[in-house]
Amino acid sequence: MIECPLCNKKFNHIGALTNHAKFHHIIELEDIPYLSILKNLPEHSIEEIKKAALAAYALTRRGGRKTVPRVRRLAREILLNGYFSHEKPKPCKAKKAKLKRGKRGEVLRNKFLTIKLTEEEKSALKDFAELKGLSVSELIRQTVFERIRKELEIKVEA
Repeated sequence: MIECPLCNKKFNHIGALTNHAKFHHIIELEDIPYLSILKNLPEHSIEEIKKAALAAYALTRRGGRKTVPRVRRLAREILLNGYFSHEKPKPCKAKKAKLKRGKRGEVLRNKFLTIKLTEEEKSALKDFAELKGLSVSELIRQTVFERIRKELEIKVEA
């Protein structure tokens, strides 16, 4: 159970808490300087920290204010576990991706497609890709586009 630091009402999950905060405490939340509080944890009381965490999490959720992801993670951690550390949150160690560029200098981005498979289908796909000497992604891409080309050729001939 997660408790609202503003009214002490209890919720089963963080989404319910943030919705509650947005509908019932939005004016109070907008007045809280959550960034300065979360950046200087030792200087503030636990109640102030929890209110700042709620403000940071609720106000920066989908379509709201933009913030640094680690501030949002820290706010979530405080709300869920009541945990907070007097240390600064560690920076994300994600490596910067090198952007692929096309012939005209435009940025090419990888697009992802998710498919649902059973464990047997997944292992069969991996085994077949290994047998062909390809990655699963390359195998699926080649197979799909080969099938599309064949279907288009049949329609053109007909």
